[in-house]
Amino acid sequence: MLKAAIFMDHANVAFPILKKKEFRDYVIDYRKMRKILLQDFIYAGAFAFLGVTNPVKPEKKRFMNYLEMSGFTPLSRELIKKADGTYAQKGLDTFMSLHIDNMIPAFDVAIIVSGDADFLVIVELLKNSMKDVRVWSWKESMSPDLLKEAGKENVFYIDSIWDKIKRKRKQNDS
Repeated sequence: MLKAAIFMDHANVAFPILKKKEFRDYVIDYRKMRKILLQDFIYAGAFAFLGVTNPVKPEKKRFMNYLEMSGFTPLSRELIKKADGTYAQKGLDTFMSLHIDNMIPAFDVAIIVSGDADFLVIVELLKNSMKDVRVWSWKESMSPDLLKEAGKENVFYIDSIWDKIKRKRKQNDS
């Protein structure tokens, strides 16, 4: 059996849920998601990449603890404060790609959970390193360029497992 590691771009997975009116009452059960994504593989790791403020807000700390209890190692980068007072995520995709690159000896299959075109280079590197790549994304978030680079046969949609991984939102869910 092949060893697989999950690398999840959390923002790319979570924000589409907030956009869809019919999804707003739900959140992802990350334990179930991890099990489904790894069902045909030996576990080599599961990592969730997310932006955080400094100091980290209590609700984000709770969410990161929840990710850990769900089998993901949360890895974060500080959000950048913009001139208008809002925050932006910068460099997280590069951080995630570097982490994937550094872990190449530890897995046979990289499961990238993001449809972001910023992952084109790492997918190409993985393929050149003779690693299998699986990409999981929401249909609406899937970059056509990433779909082409990964190959249609290696792209899967979160939409297809939504009913298996959703759970009702609690008042304190992030």
